[in-house]
Amino acid sequence: MLQLLGGTHFLVLRREEGFSGHSISIRRRFDDALKDWHSGDRISPIFPLNEAPVPQLQPGAASWVLFLGPVDPGLLPPDLPPSCFLTLGLFNVVVFSTEEGARGQALTVARGLSKSWEEWTLLGSSISSVNYAPPSLNRRPPSETTSPLTHLAPALLPALREYRAVLGTTVAHAQGTLPVFESELLSYNSILRAQLSTDTDPVVKLGALVTANASLSRFSSQLFAGSSPIAETAGHYWTHSLLGVGIPILAVNNLRRFLEDRLVAARFGDRLAALASEQPLGVPLHRTSSGDAFWNEDPLFREQNTRRLAPQTTPVEHLPLITFLSGRDGFRNTDLSLSGPLEIVSSCNATSWTLHTLTHEISHTLVGLVLSRLLPGPQAAEDLEKAVRLLAEPSPARSLLEQFQAYFCYSFLVHDRSTPQSVPATPAGLSDSIHRHYSKVNEILTHTIDFLYFYGKNESPYVRSVWASWAVIPNIHHRIPDYLLRCLCALSSNNFRKQDPLEITIDRLRVLLTQVATDLPSAQYVQPAIKMLDDRRAHFAERLRECSAFVRFARFILYSPEVAAPLARDELATGSAEAPYNLVSLRFDEKRVRSPLAFADAFASDLQGDELRSAWILHKLAFLADS
Repeated sequence: MLQLLGGTHFLVLRREEGFSGHSISIRRRFDDALKDWHSGDRISPIFPLNEAPVPQLQPGAASWVLFLGPVDPGLLPPDLPPSCFLTLGLFNVVVFSTEEGARGQALTVARGLSKSWEEWTLLGSSISSVNYAPPSLNRRPPSETTSPLTHLAPALLPALREYRAVLGTTVAHAQGTLPVFESELLSYNSILRAQLSTDTDPVVKLGALVTANASLSRFSSQLFAGSSPIAETAGHYWTHSLLGVGIPILAVNNLRRFLEDRLVAARFGDRLAALASEQPLGVPLHRTSSGDAFWNEDPLFREQNTRRLAPQTTPVEHLPLITFLSGRDGFRNTDLSLSGPLEIVSSCNATSWTLHTLTHEISHTLVGLVLSRLLPGPQAAEDLEKAVRLLAEPSPARSLLEQFQAYFCYSFLVHDRSTPQSVPATPAGLSDSIHRHYSKVNEILTHTIDFLYFYGKNESPYVRSVWASWAVIPNIHHRIPDYLLRCLCALSSNNFRKQDPLEITIDRLRVLLTQVATDLPSAQYVQPAIKMLDDRRAHFAERLRECSAFVRFARFILYSPEVAAPLARDELATGSAEAPYNLVSLRFDEKRVRSPLAFADAFASDLQGDELRSAWILHKLAFLADS
C-alpha cells in the first residue's frame, strides 16, 4: 500500500541553450531552489511515496527518470522501484531508477497501464536523451474548432482568432488522453458559436469571447503544462511551472461535472416553462401565507408537471463551464466559466479553502437560469409592459408560470419599501427596481439554494464554511452586513412555519457564529458580525422580512428533496455517519469515491492547509469511481 510519507521535495529543470545542456536537481526546500534561480528554470513539488529516498545524481553516473500519468495511485503495483514520487501534474507519478533492471520494471508498469509516459536518460544531472509515448505534437483538432465564423463585426476578429487558436490547441491536447474534456470542449464550441451567430449586440459578443479566451488559456495552461515534451510545455503557475497542476484541474472539473450533471438532469428551465400549461391560483401568490396549502404542492416537481416535459431520447446539451484556478478571481462564476483559488492546490484540506465552496458558484448558475425565466430584461420595453399588466387586480395571469412571474416582479417592486401600496406599477418603476436589487436578490437566492441543496439544510457546517471562506478575503469589513443578511436568509428557509421565524433565525445565527468564533479563532470577521447582529437586531429583522418572498420561493418552489438526496450521498461510503469513508488520509488503495461533494465534506475540515493532505484529497477526487 502506498502512502504519502517523506514530506515535500522540489524537482527543478534548468533549461540551457541547446537541449544537451538541460539538467535537473532535487531540492529539499523551495527557498534552496530560488537561491540559484535562472531565467530558464522550471520547478514543481514532488511528494515521496513510502518515504522514497531522494536519488543521488552522481557525476558521470547513468540514471533514468520516468514520468507517467495520469494514473490513480491506488492502482499502482506495490513492486515499483523504491524512488517513486507523486506530483500534481498530468504526469502524476515520477520514478527514479539508477539500475537497468529498475528502469525496465518502471517502463513495464507504464506500458501495462496504457498511460502516457516520458523518460529522461541522465548522465549525472544532465539530460542526455528523451523518449516518450504516445507522441502528442502532431494531433489535429476537428475543423469545427478552428474554422472561421462569418458575419461578425470586424472589431471581433482579433478575439475570434485567439479563440479559434486556443480552443483548437486545447482540443488537440485532450484527444486520446482525456476524451471527456474533448467532448465537453466540442459542446462548448458548438453552443458558444451559436450564441455568437445571433443578432446580439457586438459588445456583448466581444465580452463573451474575452471571457472564453481568458478561461481557455488558464485551463489549457494549468491542465497541459508538463505534458510531453515536458521541457517545451511551460506552465504559468510559476511554483508548478515544470509539471503543471493537471491533477487539481481534474479534481475541480470532476466536482463541477458531478454538480452540473445532476442539476441539468433536474430540468429546472423546462419545468418552469411547463407551468405555462397549468392554471393559476385563484389569488395572487404574494397574498398567500407560507402556511397556504399551495406552498406544499411542489408544482415544479409533482407528477402532473413532470408529465408535461418532452421526453428526452438524448442527453440535454448544456454549456460545460470552463473550470480552472485563479489567484485573482478566486471562487467566481460567469456564464462561460468557473474558477477556484490557487490555494486549493495546497490547502483544500482546510475549511477556508474547501472545494465545497464551488457549490456556491454552481448555485449562481441555477439562480441565473431561474431569474431569466421569471424577470423581464430591464431594457426590454415590451416585456416590462407585459409584466406590469400581470400585476393588475384582478390578476390577468393565464398560467401558473405567469403568476410566478408576477410574484417575482411584485417582490422586486416592494422590496425595502415601507408602504408597498404606494409603489407605482409602471414599466419604468419595475426596470428601476430590477436594476437596483438584482445583484442582492441573486445572492440571497444563491445562498439559499446552496444551503438547501448542497448543505442539506444543515445549519452548522453551512455557517462554519461560509464564514471560514470569507475570513481569508482581505479588507471586506464593509461587507459584513450583506454577509449577515445572506446567512439569515438561508437559515430562515428552515423556519417559515415556526412562530416568530425572524427572531428564531436571528437567535440561531448568533449561536452558530459564536461556535465558529470558538472553533476558528482566525475567522477575523466573526466577532464584528456578532456585535453587529446584537447592536442592529431590529434592522436585520426588517431586512430579513423584506427578503422573505424570495427565500419562500427558493424553499417551496425550487427545492426538491428528490433532487437534493443524491448530491451529498455516496453509496460507496460504507463507514459510520461520523466517518463515512473507510479511508485513511495520505494512504492510497483500491477504494474509490463516487460523490466528490460528500468526500470533500468528510476530509476538508482542518484549520490549516497542508500540502500532503491536499495532494491526497485532489488525487482521490481526480480519479472518481465513474471517471
